[in-house]
Amino acid sequence: MVAKKWWMVGGAVLLVVAILGIETTFGILRGGRRLVKDTVVDLIPLEVDLKNLYESIDALTPAIRQAQQVVAQLEVDTEYREKDVAALRESQEKARAEMKKLRDALAEGKDRYEFGGRQYTRQEVEQDLNQRLEAYKLKEAELKAKEELLEQQKQRLAASRQKVTEFRQQKELLVAKAENLQSQLKMIRSQQAIGKVQVDESKLASAQSLAEQVEKRIKVLAKTLEEEERGSQIPVEVDTRSAVEKFDEMFGSQNE
Repeated sequence: MVAKKWWMVGGAVLLVVAILGIETTFGILRGGRRLVKDTVVDLIPLEVDLKNLYESIDALTPAIRQAQQVVAQLEVDTEYREKDVAALRESQEKARAEMKKLRDALAEGKDRYEFGGRQYTRQEVEQDLNQRLEAYKLKEAELKAKEELLEQQKQRLAASRQKVTEFRQQKELLVAKAENLQSQLKMIRSQQAIGKVQVDESKLASAQSLAEQVEKRIKVLAKTLEEEERGSQIPVEVDTRSAVEKFDEMFGSQNE
């Protein structure tokens, strides 16, 4: 029975594939997976998504701090490279000034020269100038290479600073957006809560009708009591005047 069942399922699948084609069938299956995935995502409360968003934003802080440390290291390295290049450039300027003095001295055409209290032959001065020129060329090549490295380092530093700034700005935008979304969600939840407040109008109408009936019955009871009090006894006038008032009415107010 189990084998027969699987044969039936397999036959149904083959029939679907034959009618729709392999690509269409797998497309439908993939679409079904996406539908299930979207359905699962929709079941997640928005509050949970917002919490995850805030946690993701907080996770950016270590990355920003690490990037800032890289920038700080680049700034220190750049500062030391600038000092090194400046010192080498100053040394080259000094070497050039010294070579100019030797060159000017050789231009005088003397056989002997005095420098620093010592005597030197023309050949010794020329040899010293040649050595200085070779050393100057080597140092000049070194200076040029260091200047290029320094420029590259400055560009890298500027790009790193820009990235850190953009990263920080994007984080601030995400924080603002998350706060805005949280406010919107609170407002929507409040509206939903208000929408759930329902009053049974039929019960209200029933209560109002009962109140009206009670009011009518009370009025009828009051009227009934009033009629009973009016008809239960014969109205008799009682003379409550004093004897003097009665005498005066009969004989006058003055004794004639």
